[in-house]
Amino acid sequence: MAKWDEAYAKLRAVEGGYSKHPNDRGGETYAGVARNVHPYWGGWEIVDQNRNLPGFPDALRHLSSLERLVEGFYRSMFWSPLDLEYFTVQSVANEVLDSAVNVGMRRAVTWLQQACNALNRNESILGDIAVDGILGKITLRAANRIAQLDETNLLKVLNVLQGAHYVRLVGRDPRQEAFMRGWLTRVRL
Repeated sequence: MAKWDEAYAKLRAVEGGYSKHPNDRGGETYAGVARNVHPYWGGWEIVDQNRNLPGFPDALRHLSSLERLVEGFYRSMFWSPLDLEYFTVQSVANEVLDSAVNVGMRRAVTWLQQACNALNRNESILGDIAVDGILGKITLRAANRIAQLDETNLLKVLNVLQGAHYVRLVGRDPRQEAFMRGWLTRVRL
């Protein structure tokens, strides 16, 4: 079974700290939590209370109460709803969590389903699964089976799909190029 602590440590390493970039569609963010998308997240109160203090925004990283809220947010909003603790290969759980946080749960699960179908050896391992963006028992079973047999290639396909998504985003909106190099740190081939 996948471990939350390991997945979260990898996620937190790429999510960074405070940002308010004019081209970021999420607006103001802290540790990847976008204020425009999650305006009622409890961490915003702490950010606002510390906004005018010396050392802002770097000092935010040292506030354990804020870091606990970040961790709780990702666990309750992504890890638990996706049942990632039931993945039998840690690296796949880590990758699905990272993708879900960055591009949304439905898209991340769609990529997982596409990857499983692409690697099932013409249905000799298992039948094709529905590509519906829902991580149910069938998708979980398929992901665990493919990961056990072909972990390296499953991760490669997931990362190829993720990288292609970023290229399409920049192609549609060149202002997003400001984020491309950061996004590519999430694509590990």
